[in-house]
Amino acid sequence: MKRLFAGLLVLMMVLSLVACGGNGGADNGGENKQEEKKEPTVEEIEQAIIDALGDGYYCDTVIDEDMMPLTIMADIDLTKVDSYIGKQNAVSAVCHDCIVILKCKDGYEDEVIHTLNVNYSAICGYVRLYPFGTVKIQNARLYKIDNYVIFIIAGADAEGEDPTEQEIAEQVDSEYAKIDEAIKGVFGKLTDNLAEEIEEE
Repeated sequence: MKRLFAGLLVLMMVLSLVACGGNGGADNGGENKQEEKKEPTVEEIEQAIIDALGDGYYCDTVIDEDMMPLTIMADIDLTKVDSYIGKQNAVSAVCHDCIVILKCKDGYEDEVIHTLNVNYSAICGYVRLYPFGTVKIQNARLYKIDNYVIFIIAGADAEGEDPTEQEIAEQVDSEYAKIDEAIKGVFGKLTDNLAEEIEEE
């Protein structure tokens, strides 16, 4: 009887040690699996905005280096950029929708913001003469999030042949709200909108 009791006691101790060892291993494994948050690609950021806007995303033409001098991306030094996407509408004279997403090398972000705002100011001046999508342009977004700079004029236009000013404003607000939420969904935060008209030096 004593041998049986002793055997059961030993078995219980062994099982207890194995259980403790297993838990310790699980905890350590959980700690080891913690990884740094992966930075999004510029393509992933654009795709989030495309998904949010659906058919209201009109940026269908890639801005290549040959086009750059005549676009919102004029004067951006691509040697100071790790990766980028630049797109605009194929008929940019009447549809100014465009998107620029740049992952900048450290320290270049503020210069890019200034350059984009100079070029944005030129667009604003143009639409005062030829008013197409004025409200959408005036509500453009320009965000600096970590080392990313995101500029966007986009969103579906108000429906109907002759929408009222209120309908246009409500549509613009709705579309930019989708853009803001998409960007916030990628980064987990949203910074101040830095788009502003400035005079070229």
